[in-house]
Amino acid sequence: MIIYSELEKRKIFRVLLWGILFRFIFMPFTTSTDLLWPYHRGYLWITGKLTPRGLNAFPDYVHGVFLLLLKPFLYPFFHSMWNIPWGPTHPHTPDEVGQMLSTFFTFVSQPGIFYILFFLKLPYLVFDLLCAWVIFKLIGEEGFRFWMWNPVIIFISAIYGRYESVVLFLLLLSFYYFKREQNILSLFYLSLSILFRLYPVILLPYFLKPLGRKSKKEYLGCLFLIIPLLYFIFNLRNKGGGLPHLDYLLAMNFFLGLHSTIYIFPLGYLLLLLHFLKFGRKEDLALYFALLHLWLFSTCYFHLQFFAWLIPFLTLTIAGSKYKEGVFYFSLLFYFLYTFQWGKVNSVYLFAPLNPLKVFYLPSLKELISPALFHKLMGLVRTALSACLLWLMYLLWREKNFNGLVWK
Repeated sequence: MIIYSELEKRKIFRVLLWGILFRFIFMPFTTSTDLLWPYHRGYLWITGKLTPRGLNAFPDYVHGVFLLLLKPFLYPFFHSMWNIPWGPTHPHTPDEVGQMLSTFFTFVSQPGIFYILFFLKLPYLVFDLLCAWVIFKLIGEEGFRFWMWNPVIIFISAIYGRYESVVLFLLLLSFYYFKREQNILSLFYLSLSILFRLYPVILLPYFLKPLGRKSKKEYLGCLFLIIPLLYFIFNLRNKGGGLPHLDYLLAMNFFLGLHSTIYIFPLGYLLLLLHFLKFGRKEDLALYFALLHLWLFSTCYFHLQFFAWLIPFLTLTIAGSKYKEGVFYFSLLFYFLYTFQWGKVNSVYLFAPLNPLKVFYLPSLKELISPALFHKLMGLVRTALSACLLWLMYLLWREKNFNGLVWK
């Protein structure tokens, strides 16, 4: 157990206060369309107007519970803020995009919107701080600071308003209990994270490796994984077997001829997994996960909120290293430029609550330059982001060198 001096305790307390202040500055005044729809479906469920179904059902139920907990604080607006025309969550046509934006601007134009947004984001802040607490338990003050002042986490939770902090907290708990060799609890929290997001499935083989050395009763922990996996299989079947996010993992590829294609992300994923299965120890798991996420975001298309998945395991591996932290912060220049590819929706419209009418007519970078130039610019930005992440991947691999282990 680490014993901190009074000076160190005050330093940690200042990190906490400044981190919370950074979040409080943005929470009432910014939002995205992604904040509204899970809460709206949760509201329809708790008022008996809708039973959540499909891949988003579990997050919708959880947001319904959040609303019940927040009801005393949102009482003046609890029903009125949802009684507006609602457009589609994922628009595909220009008309549907117009309906979505109409819903969004009607919502942010309501009286008391600053108060409403603060409390709708409050559960995300709680889980954000819980993530920081787990990281502090794992690696101490340096990791705590890196998390609390991390621009990506602040952006996703406090500005964009997405529930990634809930998923990340469950993953960090799973990792925490894995490190303590409490495999049943580790798999339980991993299964909960899968109910929120399918993405943690790619981490599953790493968590299962130690079970081969344990008693048979610990295999019962695998039963926790059956429910979320069956849940996703059932919903994929009802959707006709399609899930666009899975296609992102296969987008970078080399066609060899006829039916032969090499997919770049799965290639790197399997190489890293084979290395872990041969040489990996539980002490190295954070490193393997950091390498895996760096490879994922270097080679795959992703929506801006997904980038938060990288931060927990990067925190556990680079916090305290000035050079590697510097490379990470430099990469954020390209990450935030990368977010401009979605035009106004995920850039200027984030500040719509401040003045909906004026913000609606503000131009985005996408409108200020020609489409051809914008396309090339975004390509260069994405290339630079991948270069930074691959460089971090190399630095981690070279420094650790997996304790000098070599193939035999």
